[in-house]
Amino acid sequence: MVLREIFDGRVQMVIGGQTEGDHALKGHLTPQRRPAHNLGRVLALINRLKVNCVVPEPLFTHQIVNPNSDHFNHASIGPRELENHYLLLQPIRPADGCLLVAGGLGAGICNADCPVGILFSPQTGRGCLLHLGLRCLLELNGSPNIIERAIELMGERASRLAFWAGLGIGACCYGYPPGSEMLELVRRQYPGALLLDRRVSKGPRAAVQPAFVAVDLGALILDINVKLGGFDQLQLDSGCSACKQDASGSRTFFSHTYGDSPQRNGVMVRIL
Repeated sequence: MVLREIFDGRVQMVIGGQTEGDHALKGHLTPQRRPAHNLGRVLALINRLKVNCVVPEPLFTHQIVNPNSDHFNHASIGPRELENHYLLLQPIRPADGCLLVAGGLGAGICNADCPVGILFSPQTGRGCLLHLGLRCLLELNGSPNIIERAIELMGERASRLAFWAGLGIGACCYGYPPGSEMLELVRRQYPGALLLDRRVSKGPRAAVQPAFVAVDLGALILDINVKLGGFDQLQLDSGCSACKQDASGSRTFFSHTYGDSPQRNGVMVRIL
């Protein structure tokens, strides 16, 4: 899959999900604690794709190699350079991503509900692959959200960047119980993402009482876009990865909300 609309064909993306489809591949990624093993699994998946989107040098962030359910871990804080090619965003209270500082480099990320983001600078050719879970998108304990932090590390401003976000759970399936701490954090920082008059209508959380208040991560990302003064190009995939189905009625992607743990979707991105 080449993202042409906003990246001028300079960014390639391959997605491995639960079922066959335009952007999915049979098989799944099981999180492993040893990076080499996980990378081998991903390469095996990518090599099965019959398209010209092979990512030759995938590199996983610490959190993706050793993920856990709440997206916290105890890795060292701050960026870390590797071979002068990559700048990893080690969990930044708590967040993760990978900054690609040269063309021809690839990065990988695993997800199951949390959106994926791609930042790209046409001027410098730098890109950044981001994990956009709710905690990553909020400012916690004085730390900026992951998008702001990535832009800072790229040495750019939003108005010079193209940004794509997608492959995440929709408000139809995602939310929190009334009065929860997470809802209060969203209400204070990005009230546009909190759908107070709407409840989760699909999936396991729809059956919970009291009814969960729906949270729209796409709307939250749009609020961040406004806060940053607007990206030069912005493309938001508003579909729900959790309940999306293929032609046969099977769910296309793995979702922890739907009980698919520990399986995850694999997203590989290459800057040309």
